[in-house]
Amino acid sequence: MSQGDSSGPSDSSATASPAAELAKTIVWLLRLQAGLTVAVTVGFLLWMGTQAAFAALAGGLIGIILTAIAALRLLQVGTDDAAVIVRGFYRAMAVKLAVAMLVFVVVAVQFAAWFGPIMSGYVATLMAYWVALWRLARVAVPVPPADNRS
Repeated sequence: MSQGDSSGPSDSSATASPAAELAKTIVWLLRLQAGLTVAVTVGFLLWMGTQAAFAALAGGLIGIILTAIAALRLLQVGTDDAAVIVRGFYRAMAVKLAVAMLVFVVVAVQFAAWFGPIMSGYVATLMAYWVALWRLARVAVPVPPADNRS
């Protein structure tokens, strides 16, 4: 990333609003997913050719679009109340899962010959969530171990 870019969701100032921080994290996640999609697409282009590369690109785009759908749904919550945010998160994930199931049923039926590259592109976008969790774990406030003495 360039020097002016944020290197991730954890590099924000303490004065940013929760909504601004969430939006910044979503943009970072979508950019990471796009980069991973390009990497997998290039890999399939070199390994299996143009059609497989387009299939991998399509799978990555499915993942990116699903993330964007969930993010837009989550951004509609519009509150700092933790309970409402969690409810909104679960609703956003339910919408994402429903759309994902519909899309992948169509893909499995219509593009069965390219299902492997499509799924590879999609799975690449899922890796972005693991990277995000790893980044958050690095900056999380340490929790002292519980005293297990009885």
